[in-house]
Amino acid sequence: MKISQRWLRAYVDPAISTAELSDRLTMAGLEVESAATAAPAFHEVVVAEILDFAAHPQADRLNVCQVDTGVATNRVPYGRARLSVVRRMSRAGSKSLVRCPAPSCQAQ
Repeated sequence: MKISQRWLRAYVDPAISTAELSDRLTMAGLEVESAATAAPAFHEVVVAEILDFAAHPQADRLNVCQVDTGVATNRVPYGRARLSVVRRMSRAGSKSLVRCPAPSCQAQ
């Protein structure tokens, strides 16, 4: 049976590492065959704050957002339907935070 460490620690959260928790569970009579992460750690994820947005002039289902990444302010195309100013958006990797090509999505 597989159980989540997060689920287990919601009930009892000793201040010990995953390896030590596995050892203690095994010593208590519960066999722990292995401990593995459910997903790899995130890397190159950029979180940006939406400063302004408008409908894309050449696409029905896209918006053009002015976003602040904390390093720079960029205009990026974004496909999510419900947006609001000062909402944060995430993009997978700094390379996916592409600037809109001029003049197709520049502010009118």
